Amino acid sequence: LIEAGTKDDNNTFDEKYNETAKNIILSLDMPFLKPEKRVLKSDEGFSDSVHIALNSPYGKLVEALIMLSLRKARIKYDKKPDEVRKWDKDLKEKYTELLDKNINEAYTFLGYYMRQFNYLDSDWRKEQFEKIDPEHSCWIEFIEGYLYVSSFSDETYKSMRKHYKKAIDTDFNIKRMEESLISHIAIGYLRGLENLDEKGNLFIKLIETKSFEPIPNIIDR
Repeated sequence: LIEAGTKDDNNTFDEKYNETAKNIILSLDMPFLKPEKRVLKSDEGFSDSVHIALNSPYGKLVEALIMLSLRKARIKYDKKPDEVRKWDKDLKEKYTELLDKNINEAYTFLGYYMRQFNYLDSDWRKEQFEKIDPEHSCWIEFIEGYLYVSSFSDETYKSMRKHYKKAIDTDFNIKRMEESLISHIAIGYLRGLENLDEKGNLFIKLIETKSFEPIPNIIDR
């Protein structure tokens, strides 16, 4: 209900209920949020982290938190679009808590809603991305969320190189992830972010690791 009532400004509940919705979200941190209580898993018909996040109780809560955060920010900063930090302090602390607890869906949506987090607080978003190591227990959730949307920028590409490197060696469950990865690295090469003469070049690694498979996709881009 909270998610549906905040996602679209043309079909939302009255803003006077925003604080009530916020208090509901902030109160939901009991056993429900313990990792061992997960309800949906990949062996229950969901093949990737994004679809698990979109359908699980955790995911519903996390996405509602994000939508409410965006709704509150749009109302408060409608006439101050250049404000750097627009995120409600309490909701930001709650999301940070979910990440600290290694809630998988929080990591999926961190990548999936990257642009929205940039709008709320780009410094916070960059800090959270920097904290994630390729060996992190929620790495696959994070990278699948990030690749699913396939948003590209030079700055983010540079900061994500360590993740792209591991992703090249990862077999994703759905073709969309592979295609997005190929697209990112191909764009990075075309924009001069990959030097073929440098050791650790991701474009070369992609070609060598994926054999001939990426070639048609790279040509399409």
